[in-house]
Amino acid sequence: MEEKKENKTPAPPTFWLLIGLIGSGKTTFSRKLWARDPQNTIRVCLDDIIQMMSFYNYSLELKPLYGEFERIPIVKGLLYGYNVVVDRTNLTREIRAYFLHIPRKIRELASGLYDVILSEERGLFPGNRERLVLAVNSFLEGQKAGEKDEDIVGAFLEIIEKKLDEAKEIPLFGEERIPGILEHLDRLKKLRIVGVYFDIPPDVCLERRLKDPMNRFREQTRKVDWKNVLDKMLMMLEIPSLEEGFDEILYVDETGNVRTP
Repeated sequence: MEEKKENKTPAPPTFWLLIGLIGSGKTTFSRKLWARDPQNTIRVCLDDIIQMMSFYNYSLELKPLYGEFERIPIVKGLLYGYNVVVDRTNLTREIRAYFLHIPRKIRELASGLYDVILSEERGLFPGNRERLVLAVNSFLEGQKAGEKDEDIVGAFLEIIEKKLDEAKEIPLFGEERIPGILEHLDRLKKLRIVGVYFDIPPDVCLERRLKDPMNRFREQTRKVDWKNVLDKMLMMLEIPSLEEGFDEILYVDETGNVRTP
């Protein structure tokens, strides 16, 4: 007797935006998030990108490049259905707005594309690749919100063309003619946006940072006054709120306990 295989639809991806001072435990928490589902989770960390490119020697000239290497895995990771964890301080509403725009735009476009493709599949010429690509292109071009969304639009086109290439044979009746596209878009429509705020006393953060063994690498390029850095961060810090566009905000205390407000 053959064992029946259970086909489970993958859960919608989650976008995790970590928020907290240096030494608050963000990296430890992000690794735990990754360990929960390592095959389907991507961690994006600006500090790691700077270390990889400049060995902690931050360069203003390379700032656009740092940002590009940070943004690409966020956009493509989410669009391909991965959970994405953004591990950086994200202290101000302005900084968070930049990152929150990405998953919100993805949800918006996924919802619109779902309707466009469903309409084409139910129309007079179902399964017509040229008509479908034309309809998709027309919709996406009309939805651009400036140059900042060009990479999101391009990645959507990349995914749809990939799904079309995977369709070896397009049947006429009885099943989805473009396998996987609508299911994938439905997952992206339900993408979750979660903020994680590390509500840790500044003195605890400072103590942790001073004891961080990675400091010996950071300080090979320059000596850092961590107390001064922390004081400047405290002046910038704006507590996150749902009104910014989060679906949920979790609070982490100094013992690692997680709570909702």
